[in-house]
Amino acid sequence: MTSLAYLLCQFTNFELIGSYGRLALARRVFGQQPIQHALDEISGVLNGWGYRSTAGSHHGLRRILCEVLLLNRSPRLADLSGDTLLALRQQPALSRWNQDAIHAIHRAVAALGYTHPPAAPRTSTGPAPITGAAASWSQWVDRWAQTSTLTPKVRTTYRTILAKAGRWLAEQHPDITSPEQWTRQTCAAWLAAVDRLSAGDYVQHRTGSPTRWGTPLSARTKASYIKVVRVFLRDCQEWEWIPRRFDPIVALTGLYD
Repeated sequence: MTSLAYLLCQFTNFELIGSYGRLALARRVFGQQPIQHALDEISGVLNGWGYRSTAGSHHGLRRILCEVLLLNRSPRLADLSGDTLLALRQQPALSRWNQDAIHAIHRAVAALGYTHPPAAPRTSTGPAPITGAAASWSQWVDRWAQTSTLTPKVRTTYRTILAKAGRWLAEQHPDITSPEQWTRQTCAAWLAAVDRLSAGDYVQHRTGSPTRWGTPLSARTKASYIKVVRVFLRDCQEWEWIPRRFDPIVALTGLYD
């Protein structure tokens, strides 16, 4: 049905149909040989640059490239101009994917001589300031992020979740602006709030597919929200930044752990 809709009705709103076999669809409408040729060309360039070629990453690359080709309605990499690739990145069907992978595909297409390379990513000047939370809470979060020995990527994830906790505090408990003011009752309130959170709640900027906004968080995501605040409060106590008035490990053990 998807193939017929694509061929006869110009259908490309793939974000509306959920999970589907992108490689199978691309092979069905374009033929197996043209798709395999495009995959081999892109993989050859990226592998030569040292991109991971594990089964999982390779499978993800194939899915993204097939979606790019389907949206462009051509199996030929030569038909992917730089402007086309930049425009395709804004399509809802692709905006949910890892943009780094799409950027890598653009670079590979350029290296093959089919288009000009993408602009270099802007150099980061540090994390964006936290907005919507009390200034004192944001300062505590940034102090923790600068001190923690976790990897930069993990610290960034923790900082994002702690910023959400700060916005929740500003809305529900505006008198609490630092980890020192947390009590067992605050922890219980956070556990209850996490259980009711939906995608898009307390974020700084809404990105990705709008269809996800308002949908319940997965149990795994809820567990991570609880864990991050637990680690934050534990570290603040262990590093003697705040007095130890309760055990965060006990107070912040939720149903999702």
